[in-house]
Amino acid sequence: MEKKLQWLGVVVLASGACLAGLYGWIKAPPESEEMRWVTSYAKGKVLAQSLQRPLMIDFTADWCVACQKMDAEVFRHPRIRSRLESEFIVVKVDIDERTPVTQEAIQRFEVAGLPRVAFETADGEFFREASFEGGVGIEEFDRRLDQVLEAVDTEPADG
Repeated sequence: MEKKLQWLGVVVLASGACLAGLYGWIKAPPESEEMRWVTSYAKGKVLAQSLQRPLMIDFTADWCVACQKMDAEVFRHPRIRSRLESEFIVVKVDIDERTPVTQEAIQRFEVAGLPRVAFETADGEFFREASFEGGVGIEEFDRRLDQVLEAVDTEPADG
């Protein structure tokens, strides 16, 4: 009987270790882990051209509570984050940064308030239809990502 209890203990411990290992393998990255943002619009444009991916430009500021909410609730959502990191070049522009490139981007993408999210093709075409000011939820944001990618896929090739 004692031998059976020892084996049962070993099986339970081994099962627990396997489950713990599996949990560590499949769990999502911690929410505190930041997304990989490009922090320069100029660098983002170069990357977009070289990788032939559209840009998503998030205009933000440290003091913008609605921007922080979009970041936490939409951009960090596992499905959205995965799409952004694999299908887009993501650029975060701090509107309080007073560089000429930042000011050019603010004008180009018609930033009047925050949060402001704008989309641009790798070739520099501004997608006004999918771009927005103010917050949106996960489903609406996902739909806008689809809208951008569908437009990019249907663009005629130069030739």
